[in-house]
Amino acid sequence: MDTLRGIKETPAKPFRGGPETRILTDRNDVTVGARVKLMYLSPLGAMAADFAALLIAIFLFFNMALSLMAEANPEWIELLFPVAAYIPLKFGLRHMFRFTVKIDILEDAVVVTRFLLPVRYSRNEDIRFAASERHDKANLERARHEVAARKDQLRGKARHRTQYYRFAKHLMLVVGGESIKFADVFKGPLADKFAQRCNRTNQLVLAQYERRASADMTALDGERRVPGQLPE
Repeated sequence: MDTLRGIKETPAKPFRGGPETRILTDRNDVTVGARVKLMYLSPLGAMAADFAALLIAIFLFFNMALSLMAEANPEWIELLFPVAAYIPLKFGLRHMFRFTVKIDILEDAVVVTRFLLPVRYSRNEDIRFAASERHDKANLERARHEVAARKDQLRGKARHRTQYYRFAKHLMLVVGGESIKFADVFKGPLADKFAQRCNRTNQLVLAQYERRASADMTALDGERRVPGQLPE
């Protein structure tokens, strides 16, 4: 995809630390921008990972139980293995269920790539990045959990329910004042950090473009001057 667009990612990093940021160049190795990359877990991804981990743990439990029942002297303590495996399974699957978003911040446009599909936004209007204060579904999820907690209280039961949208945030591209959501991030602080890095990279690329344009104008002005004429 990069080859078709005439750009390539280099090992050079304009900033230390994450999120991962790399310099982009054209076919002539001239810097044309930078790429900011984020691997993130969405609230739906976390939900799917937790559900899959639970199903696997239940399957392992009953499979081991059936095997132990067929033995003359079963070691029932072995049934603790699938129970203990649930937590590592959950976090392992959450890691596997992450998505990748790439932001190419160029001199003339910003390109957002998700699921290998690039969407280009021209710099005809002002462009910046932002993370929402909270996810749109956070309040609805909290209300549902409060109702469920009251029902559990009336029944005399206590049940833990994970709130997947409580700390989640939307990542947004703000184009000419219009907010365009391009990612739902399970961990809000990660979304904040990514938006800050994208804005910082955007400022860096724009500053470079202005310096290059100024240098080109200076060179052009020098070519137009009559030999021997002093600059104004």
